[in-house]
Amino acid sequence: MNILRSAFLALLLTSVSSLYSVPIICSVDLRDSLEKQLQDHSDLSAKDAAKHIESYLRQGGYPFAQAQVVELDGRNVISVKEGKIGKASVSGNKHLSTKGIIKNLDWNPGDSFNYGKFQRQAAQLNRNRFVVVDTKLSPKRGKDGEIIVDADFKVKDSVPISGNLDISNNGTPQSSGWRSKVGVEMWEPFSSSDRISFSYSTDPKETSEMQSYSFAYQANYGAFSHALFGGYSESEYSNQVSQSDLFLSDGMYLGFLGSYGFDSGGRDGISLTYGLTYLKSASKITLSGFAFQEAKVPLYLPRIGLQGNFANPWGDGQSFWSGSFVSDLSTSDNAELSQQRPGVEKGFFVTNLSFSTFEPLDLGAASGGISLKLNAQATSDALPPALQKGLGGQSGIRGYEENEGLGDRALLLNLEYRFDAQPGSLFGLDGNFQKLAFYDFGYSKFVSLPGATSDSSNLQSFGAGMIGSVGTNTDFTLQVGVPTDDGPDGTEKLQPRAHFGLNIRF
Repeated sequence: MNILRSAFLALLLTSVSSLYSVPIICSVDLRDSLEKQLQDHSDLSAKDAAKHIESYLRQGGYPFAQAQVVELDGRNVISVKEGKIGKASVSGNKHLSTKGIIKNLDWNPGDSFNYGKFQRQAAQLNRNRFVVVDTKLSPKRGKDGEIIVDADFKVKDSVPISGNLDISNNGTPQSSGWRSKVGVEMWEPFSSSDRISFSYSTDPKETSEMQSYSFAYQANYGAFSHALFGGYSESEYSNQVSQSDLFLSDGMYLGFLGSYGFDSGGRDGISLTYGLTYLKSASKITLSGFAFQEAKVPLYLPRIGLQGNFANPWGDGQSFWSGSFVSDLSTSDNAELSQQRPGVEKGFFVTNLSFSTFEPLDLGAASGGISLKLNAQATSDALPPALQKGLGGQSGIRGYEENEGLGDRALLLNLEYRFDAQPGSLFGLDGNFQKLAFYDFGYSKFVSLPGATSDSSNLQSFGAGMIGSVGTNTDFTLQVGVPTDDGPDGTEKLQPRAHFGLNIRF
């Protein structure tokens, strides 16, 4: 056994030592970033390298990190102990469950203790008007010398129901351009890990022209996460988008989404996603001289995919990715499909891909980071209007009308530099404000669009904006985009457009 142990350690240490003269022993989730630090400071002695690693971790949110040079099987190695999450006690809660509070704080005994991450989780929970959690942390030294952090959570809570009001100018040009939404959400209606919500949205200037109702039920059970959702909409406007990212002017939709998170070996951070959506809707869409007919067509749309995240191997940031496949599996009726759009046939197949990353990067005296988002939709089939992809708008190519530049295929890129948030005040209220500068690019194309003057769109823009929070219950965003190309729905190049959103929780 000792021979096998020594051989294994020798193999491990040899593979790591190729990156640096002294191997490092640390948690798997820290290995990539710490090895990069050693490579970037390869001129340091083992003792100085250990001091650098310890300082680097403490600055990164691990206040109890320790890094020491120790001897293992006759070799010097850098042993890193960043501190672990320990036991937790919860008291004072009358309406929220102990299990639910611990889950919302992401307090998992045995995980690495990052004080910055814990602060963010606690602040996020305390943003809800119905709960206040006061924390007392108690670090202690374990038998192996590593610091274990226990916690005592004292809770003051009330009935966990909250409301929210959204106001934004992300309506389509056929309407006033404004949208308002009122919603209510309840935590733990049936178990310690579920939530249920209802919402109503309309055009605040022309309420009779557009009304939409939706609901969602979310629950987590171990590695499984599930969501049921549905909605009904009546609208005299075109190019509407439902909360499930489907174009829906008049009609209803019901759906189920689920995920299973793998938690073993190299599959950590990867989840299997699956779902089924049913909709029966009429979508009023006119573009490039071509009008899609208004006809309610039922669709059954199963989907399956994968999603995951990883620490950036090129820096200190984090990346997220997803991929999914959607199809009607030939359950649709060709005659009904052709009523909405000629050329659409059952058996259509769609691939959706997304990638986003954030990497801290200081530019001279400015501190902040680079954010990159990529979204793509690929297909070889003509699609019903509900599945087409729009480019323009507040969450797409800023500076253009909402959903401007539709297509069966699409590619969107959003590149931002986000300055670090700074404290300040607005109308006498304290808050945090984050400036950003951006460049957006998008391309879309229809597989076939007989009778249209153009079957593709190429949109680009640049601009700047601000994201902020005021007090404990108000968030806002204000971004101004300058289009560099004319848009298919009338947007003129170099004519700035402001995108505004306000969310108030009560």
